Amino acid sequence: MVNSTTPESRLLHPRQRAEGKKTAVAMEATPAAGSFDSWLVGGDLAFQGSRYDRALVAYLKAYAIRRNDAGVRRKIATTLTLLGRPEEAQRYQ
Repeated sequence: MVNSTTPESRLLHPRQRAEGKKTAVAMEATPAAGSFDSWLVGGDLAFQGSRYDRALVAYLKAYAIRRNDAGVRRKIATTLTLLGRPEEAQRYQ
């Protein structure tokens, strides 16, 4: 990627330089693959799409990374309940 501080950036149109900066900022804001945040975001997206089985898998991966996170435990419990598994959900409440 070409950013505004490299010599190559001087060859770009100002709009292209601005787009490069936006891309760099967006990339910095994206969680790293396999991180707690990426699993949590993936679970949230699946949950919002009513794909509760996929959401559960992602939340459990996040839980394996950070077991003491109350938010992820709550999301697991909610998802398990929606999947008709309330007994399992109690373990995460």
